[in-house]
Amino acid sequence: MRKTLLLLICYLFVGLYAVRADGVAETDEAASLLRTFANRPTQQNADKFFAYLLTEEFVDEPIVLKSGADTETLQATVWFWAEEWYQLNMQNYALAANYGEKALPLCKQIGDKQMEADCVSSLAIIYLRKGDFIRAAEYAKYCNRLDIESGDKDNIASSYNTLAGIYMTAHNPQEAEKYILKAIEYVEQTDNLPRKAVIYGVAAEVYQNLRDVETSLSYADRSLLLEQQMGRTDRIAIRQAQRASALLGLKRYDEAREALTEAIPVLRQMGNNHSLGIACVQMGDVLHKQKQDSISIDYYNEAVEIFTEQHDLYNLSQAYDGLREAWRRIDAQQALLYNDKFLILQDSLYDKETGELLSKYAAEYDNQALIRQNIEQRIKYRRVEVWIVIVFSSLLLALLVFIVLYRRSEKQKIEQIKREIEDIRKTSRATIAVRKLSKNQTETSESAEEITLEQKLLKKVVEEVEKAMERRDYNVETIAQRIGMSERTFRRRIQELTNSTPKDVICAVQMEKAQSLLLGEPEMPILDIAIKCGFEDTSSFSHTFKRIFSVSPTQFRVQNVQE
Repeated sequence: MRKTLLLLICYLFVGLYAVRADGVAETDEAASLLRTFANRPTQQNADKFFAYLLTEEFVDEPIVLKSGADTETLQATVWFWAEEWYQLNMQNYALAANYGEKALPLCKQIGDKQMEADCVSSLAIIYLRKGDFIRAAEYAKYCNRLDIESGDKDNIASSYNTLAGIYMTAHNPQEAEKYILKAIEYVEQTDNLPRKAVIYGVAAEVYQNLRDVETSLSYADRSLLLEQQMGRTDRIAIRQAQRASALLGLKRYDEAREALTEAIPVLRQMGNNHSLGIACVQMGDVLHKQKQDSISIDYYNEAVEIFTEQHDLYNLSQAYDGLREAWRRIDAQQALLYNDKFLILQDSLYDKETGELLSKYAAEYDNQALIRQNIEQRIKYRRVEVWIVIVFSSLLLALLVFIVLYRRSEKQKIEQIKREIEDIRKTSRATIAVRKLSKNQTETSESAEEITLEQKLLKKVVEEVEKAMERRDYNVETIAQRIGMSERTFRRRIQELTNSTPKDVICAVQMEKAQSLLLGEPEMPILDIAIKCGFEDTSSFSHTFKRIFSVSPTQFRVQNVQE
């Protein structure tokens, strides 16, 4: 009876506090913009919210929707970004869950699979933070299924990582290990360094819970090294805290304390309260082991304040666990009080229903492993399923080989045209220079190769395409008219000159300018570059760029700047 009463009081307190916290959150500027949009879901009001996210540096590039987007698309996009804002920036999981639940059905309605997957991925993490393992597991499985269907290795790694986190939080590190190893398997097939750092960090925590502290420290070190390479100060602090956890398990208390002493001030400065709370619990644990309980209590209490405000029941229970252990040596009555709080939260976090559901998911993983592998293989070839029904497997193989060779040939053609354009420019510059010199000198021993009629034609085509790009009026017929040819004659002459189509020449000019802007204007937004190269939006620009260079414009810029 006493335990039931305490549980009811605890729920009442948490419920009242959650209302208060939501009320406070609703006074921020983002909330005001979201209320305005909810009353009048127009593109103008959506753009105001997106502009606010850019001003706050929450997004790296402007969020741009096509002009005239329907109401459902506007609402889905705004509610999704509101979910991300309140989860990642404000760490208000109640509001984040509310916006995520509003966004999800709209994502399904408009058929945006990527946004749907991102939305359920965030919901899984949000409910994990709230201690609702059942809903967290449901959304994590949902997300993993969508990611496997998409075939995107980066996203598949992310959803497996989320599942590992759920099982670890639910005190089942054996199952968490299965999922984190799958996450590592997929992420190591990508070049996503930030994702690798996160997954290695989770692996460190999984092996810490498995009492394999050597492996835990190894993954923590790998994660820290990646963050240091990327220079992400706040993330370095998080990895230091994870490393401290492994060092604590190895009883290397002085090293753990040193790592946390470096990490905690950075986390405070960055305003990363969630990671700060976890680091405070760890520092409390280190100080408790060093028998400095009066100091450890201060750190545990700071963690309690953070996790109570965030309504993060799981980590709140960890702080209470630390407090009851620290108070045992100082005041038995206080220790008993925190013991009751700890037990209440443990019961609410991991009840019978949760245990049964997670056991069901664990059995599902073991019994359906072969099925999952078959699904992944089938998805890999889904785009050619129709052909499988129509033709023999030998013809299918020939088709796949043809596609690979065609794409490679297309890229080579574009590169060859770009080289020819550059040769023309070099020859033109040299000719002009010699002519200028000849005006001042009666004799010269130097000469320049005169540009040929064919090169002049190609040079004229390049100039006309460059003029027309920003007007987005560079179709073959228009370019032919501007240089005084019929379209048919123009196509024939370009084929003779470059052994390519006019469309390939136009694409080569666009890609040459895109490369120049990406490297020469490192601060210019991708959307602006796309427009200057004749594209209407970043989507079509990125698709064309990736088709030619096998990397996105952003990846191209990052890779070449690093080099």
